[in-house]
Amino acid sequence: MTTLQNIYVPYIDLDQVMARTLTELYEIDLSSYKVKENKNILGKYLSRMEQILRAETLPPIQVEKYEPYVPPHRRGDNIDKFRYKILNGRHRVCAAIINGDDIIKAELV
Repeated sequence: MTTLQNIYVPYIDLDQVMARTLTELYEIDLSSYKVKENKNILGKYLSRMEQILRAETLPPIQVEKYEPYVPPHRRGDNIDKFRYKILNGRHRVCAAIINGDDIIKAELV
């Protein structure tokens, strides 16, 4: 069962191709985002970004919610309790970041 909700974009993990696209092509500062390495992701940049940015409406992304491991000495710090892994919608997340959106519609799978 999937549920639709608004997700805070910085809580979504980016992969290295998304990060490279945003920093090198769009000069976006990703200091408030988490970039996770994914060996299954190939390529240097996301293609079709200009096409996605021109779209009037985009469907919700699909994400999986997870609780990241926090070392015992950091528990209690101000750390995100939950994060989101993108299952479908990498281009849409990048478009939201480029457009300065803090919130994106997502289906929790």
